Amino acid sequence: MVDKNSKILLALIALGLWGNIFFVYFKPSPAVAEQDLLGGLVKNYASSAGAEVSAIKKAILSIADGTCPNKKLCGPV
Repeated sequence: MVDKNSKILLALIALGLWGNIFFVYFKPSPAVAEQDLLGGLVKNYASSAGAEVSAIKKAILSIADGTCPNKKLCGPV
């Protein structure tokens, strides 16, 4: 009985190994973005990120100067 069980177990392991090799060929290829679209998005984001950094810098400087228009953030001390 032990010999039969070990043969079945080894057969299942072998079947699993062959299945791993076989199913690699049926796996769908990964999706790839178009280069032109991706390049345009990066350029647009880089230009808008520079403007956002400038706005943040201006807001921080206004907090440091005490000229902050936001009363909740820069209210009376």
